[in-house]
Amino acid sequence: LYSTRALVVNPEGAEGNYAEALALANQATLLSARGRLIAYKEMREYVFKATEKAPKWADAWQLLGRWHYRVDHYNPLERAFSKLVLGGMPNGASTRRALTALSRAHELDPARIQFCYDLARVRLNQGQRSQAIAVLQEAAQLTPVTSEELEMSRRCRSMLVQLNRKMLKQLHHKIRKT
Repeated sequence: LYSTRALVVNPEGAEGNYAEALALANQATLLSARGRLIAYKEMREYVFKATEKAPKWADAWQLLGRWHYRVDHYNPLERAFSKLVLGGMPNGASTRRALTALSRAHELDPARIQFCYDLARVRLNQGQRSQAIAVLQEAAQLTPVTSEELEMSRRCRSMLVQLNRKMLKQLHHKIRKT
């Protein structure tokens, strides 16, 4: 309701477009597969406009990064459904662009643990282990304020511990071979 009102008042404003994109993203998790795919398709124009109108708004960049990554990682069934029923996939989504957007969000607001977590997860999923570790180490230095930040901090620390264990295991394995 807020996003609709904000768009009526100022359809070109970053806030209304961001609010609409965020509402669609949040609703998508509650919808059927068809509804979710429609929401992500509709979300595209709003999240792109939000970053265009407010290029220094970290939250908008994070949402854009999440959109890119989610759409680029549709499963084969979601891809087929989008092409056949919805008239095509949302244009322009890519993991590379997701990394760029999430990096931009982190650069604009490095004190946000959620931005660190999202960026580290995508980097890790792309095999960029050392960059993921660097971001997670940054997150470990941040002090959580809210319960949500506390949970994100816990997840970051857990991911960092797992990565360190893997690296240690690989190092031991290399040592044994030599």
